[in-house]
Amino acid sequence: MDTLKGFFLANYWRKTFFTTGTVTAFLSALGFFWLLTEISAFVVESWKTQLQSAWMYFIALSAIYTLWSRKPVLVIKERLNNTDIQIEVRISNIFSIPAAYVISTNTTFDTEVNEKIISTKSIQGAFTNHFYDNIQHLDSDIANALEYEDIASSRASNVGGKTDLYNIGAVAKIMPKKQSAYLLAISQLNKDGVAESSFEDVKIALASLWNYISSKGSYEPLAIPILGTGHGRINTPRDVVIKEIIRSFIAACSERKFTNKLTVVIAPRDYHDHALDIYEIGEFLKYVCKYTEIFSTTVGTGKATD
Repeated sequence: MDTLKGFFLANYWRKTFFTTGTVTAFLSALGFFWLLTEISAFVVESWKTQLQSAWMYFIALSAIYTLWSRKPVLVIKERLNNTDIQIEVRISNIFSIPAAYVISTNTTFDTEVNEKIISTKSIQGAFTNHFYDNIQHLDSDIANALEYEDIASSRASNVGGKTDLYNIGAVAKIMPKKQSAYLLAISQLNKDGVAESSFEDVKIALASLWNYISSKGSYEPLAIPILGTGHGRINTPRDVVIKEIIRSFIAACSERKFTNKLTVVIAPRDYHDHALDIYEIGEFLKYVCKYTEIFSTTVGTGKATD
């Protein structure tokens, strides 16, 4: 079913189907059937005319083979060198993946879903609506999770919301309906409720996240979206953020194993709208997983080296 959905992604046609690889696949299939015809006719000469009259079937079969061989690729995965840790990049709805979710939020851990503070279209908004019946329950879970987290300062707001400010990279682990989730502060809200973040904030937050999970989290698969590129409004290209997430995770794994699988999730809309190349990302993933040496180092806090 997921593969079928992939045919409706415009980026699939741009990056996969309308390429020389598709022409090569079709001609290879047609050549195979032609060769089969020639061999069969050589063995039984009377078959030649019958086989040649079936040329339309050969073209149809070649087209079917081409569609199958060039079907949408929605997931790529690799095993990290000398470990049993798997990293995958998947085009999917994050909430369809059986894993603990990483949900980006702001440094005040606001929860009110409306167009002034938390958008209903954001992953946090979708998570809240899916797993919580009321905001008070979510606020209580967050308050308990942040009980021992230092409050950095406070903020003023023209649109309401919370006032206690935590640091970039603060993490609140919650478990609504037995679903593990890590709320990760990667942005700050200005007085008008607009999120402000940067690529550097994302890198700091990632390092903090891996450190938190390795020391306080549960050992379970993790699913993480492309942080900061939606309502976080960073201007860094999505493929660059994906690669940073992967590099940062691998760096953290050099110090301590805290999961056996990380899934970086690309929302179908992002893949559709932002011309992401899953093959190029796959080549990057294959390279870093194969050639990165895993050993204890101070980089293991999770901030990738330049």
